[in-house]
Amino acid sequence: MSDTTQESDESIAARRIEATNASLATARARFFTARDGRPATEEQIEIVKTLQEHVVGLAATIELLVPPGRNRSLALTALEDVQMRANRGIFAPSDIA
Repeated sequence: MSDTTQESDESIAARRIEATNASLATARARFFTARDGRPATEEQIEIVKTLQEHVVGLAATIELLVPPGRNRSLALTALEDVQMRANRGIFAPSDIA
């Protein structure tokens, strides 16, 4: 193998390693967990409590007013998603919020 080919192969390998490291860093930031974060502030705790009250109230209203079936189930599942995403937004690192 010539010096030029070996140098190109090494350059390609180095770029792949850089791209892999960047991809891993991006993925780690996006898929954070509570274990990765800092303790909740009092403000965050209050926001979560307020959201929880609203979500529970809406869920109870859906249970009472929407006939049992697929659409009620989907409405409640969507509400679970709303709560999860709101909480995720509250605790997301500031660089990805």
